[in-house]
Amino acid sequence: MKQLFSVLVLFFISLSFGQEDPYLKKIGALSTKKPTSRDTVIINKLNSTAKDSVFTNSAKAEKYSQIAHSMASKLEYYDGKFEAAMNLSRAKIYLNEMDSAMFYADYGLSIAETIKSNDYKLRSYEMKGNVYTYTGDFQPAVTNYLKGAKIGEKYNPKLALTCYTNLGMVFMKTKNIPKAEYYISLSIKLGEKYKDYKNVSSSLNNLGLIEKNRGNVDLALKHFERGLKLAQQTKYEKRESEILHNISNVYFKQKNFEKGFEYFNKSVEISRKNGNHYSMAIDYYTLALNFTDTGELKRAEEAAFKALDLAKLSKDKEIITECYAMISHLYNVMGDDNQAFSYLSHAYVYKDSLNLININNTIAEAEAKHTKEKQKIESDLKLANEKKINNEKIWWRDLMLYISIAIILGVIIGIYYLVRINKQIKLKNITVEKQKEELTEKHLEIKSSIDYAKRIQLAMFSDQYQWNQISTNHSIFFRPKDVVSGDFYWAHKNQDQNTSIWAVADCTGHGVPGAFMSMLGIGFLNEIVIENKVIDPGEILNSLRQKIVSSLDKEDSKSKDGMDISICVYNHTTKTLTYAGANNPLWIITDVAPITHLPYKSVVPASDNKSFLLEIAPDKMPIGKLFSNPPPFTTKEVSLNKGDKIILFSDGFADQFGGESNKKFKYKSLKELLLLSHLTSYNHQTKILGEHFEKWKGSESQTDDVCIVSVEIDS
Repeated sequence: MKQLFSVLVLFFISLSFGQEDPYLKKIGALSTKKPTSRDTVIINKLNSTAKDSVFTNSAKAEKYSQIAHSMASKLEYYDGKFEAAMNLSRAKIYLNEMDSAMFYADYGLSIAETIKSNDYKLRSYEMKGNVYTYTGDFQPAVTNYLKGAKIGEKYNPKLALTCYTNLGMVFMKTKNIPKAEYYISLSIKLGEKYKDYKNVSSSLNNLGLIEKNRGNVDLALKHFERGLKLAQQTKYEKRESEILHNISNVYFKQKNFEKGFEYFNKSVEISRKNGNHYSMAIDYYTLALNFTDTGELKRAEEAAFKALDLAKLSKDKEIITECYAMISHLYNVMGDDNQAFSYLSHAYVYKDSLNLININNTIAEAEAKHTKEKQKIESDLKLANEKKINNEKIWWRDLMLYISIAIILGVIIGIYYLVRINKQIKLKNITVEKQKEELTEKHLEIKSSIDYAKRIQLAMFSDQYQWNQISTNHSIFFRPKDVVSGDFYWAHKNQDQNTSIWAVADCTGHGVPGAFMSMLGIGFLNEIVIENKVIDPGEILNSLRQKIVSSLDKEDSKSKDGMDISICVYNHTTKTLTYAGANNPLWIITDVAPITHLPYKSVVPASDNKSFLLEIAPDKMPIGKLFSNPPPFTTKEVSLNKGDKIILFSDGFADQFGGESNKKFKYKSLKELLLLSHLTSYNHQTKILGEHFEKWKGSESQTDDVCIVSVEIDS
């Protein structure tokens, strides 16, 4: 019944769409005659045109597909219905209507199962994978691509290659490079065998991106140029524009601006020709980033706002958000913190808050107008009543005429002044109330902005997936003093070298200033560790110090902003841990008694002498500008046993005031608490820390941000 209803809806929509389309009239799609088997030719033309138009004109593709589906449904022409369903799903993806896109992908799968077509099943699973990929839900995307690939491997290897292409792309997005390269190579091999050069161009583009991220620029350009040639031969303009964009980005990174602009302009021209504001926004977004990297901040600002304008025209919320974030970063580099925070936080609530303010202002104006009119009516009635009373007195006491007139005049004058004073008081009250409402609105707007800033900051923190890659047995006790935090935690698993890297940092200040510093730290760690592949803790901190000082040294050469941080690198193959710390030590809880105190600063046994807390001292200097030539950070190495717990932390818990004497909790008490909770589950350990913290703090306000991360060596 649902399918019949959808078919009827599509039929009437298609009729309304097609009334004034010359192409539809030309091919006979507007005929009111009952469809015959000959009309399958028209259906195929509609589906073919829709498929070609999906990227350049998604609305047109949707319209033609709906008409094709309506005609195919009347004829029970399953091939036509299926192709229309696939085109509709693809069009809905580009129109950012993901629920509808998934509906049509599932509908295509039901058609494939009805007619028992393995080719159609494969394509349906692939389309479902595409929808999941565009929504960022990569696990089910991989599942559906693998289902399609399995069918292709068994029945039609030629069709499997698109699934391989998509699998390569998804594994690139999830940073699983070995698997990405495996599926990309399969895609290229099959694509060349069956002369499917569109897929080959896509895979070569992905291969180029991998080599670019590795720093193999010449090899990356070789893959890009080969992919570009195939995209141009097959007139695959979407991929051609994307590859041109990637090539221009490589040349910009090399500061070869002449070549960079040559390819940049070609990419923009294709996007402009097709009316693709999204792609143009991406082009200018990347251009702004490149100008920022090379220090050409004025040109970066112009490109950034051009990207934002195009992003708004595309109506794609994700790229709009990215543009705002990039502009915030740009102003941060320029040293304009107010503008930076404004674009970072206010951007995400701009539309909603603007609508809310307009609505509230309209209501406030209406209420003020209503109150004023009501006051005027009441005043007029009051004057009329007083006049009536006075007239009655004059009539009743003729003898007292002059006296009555004097009294009436006095009363009128008195009432006039009373009404005037009362009106002034009410006007002042209205002004006060309006100011109060404005302050309330500003407060709510600021609170809403900071709440969004919190979501942005937490999104930048390493997620559960990253921590589970390091160890499934871990706990994170995180308690910001304000909405946003100056403390942050970060993790990354280097699959190539089988190493886990994680850190806990305490930035200067807390709240908004601390949050800015934390986001700088996270961004630089991503660049140093993930992009530049640095895995020595001391070198990581040296690079981090250099970048922080360079970023903060724009105006104030005496700035002491920075952070305290501890960072660990665990090699799963050699079972060794290397550590470096800027003012923050490393604690290890173990059940194996240490033979010597070296390299430990101290060893604290548990009350039962079955567990020990070992402390490794940090370098006594922060990440920040202290003096002209600071010494490098030192890397310390220690062998570990399975079950050992590595604990990194900020000073917030130990510095919290509370207890009966309102004193600091102190590190000694924190060590005892961690040893006490050592044998409990990780979820329970976090609960114990939280309960102890709240009990100690009591009615006192929180002193600082708090972060304690515990990781168990489980391999």
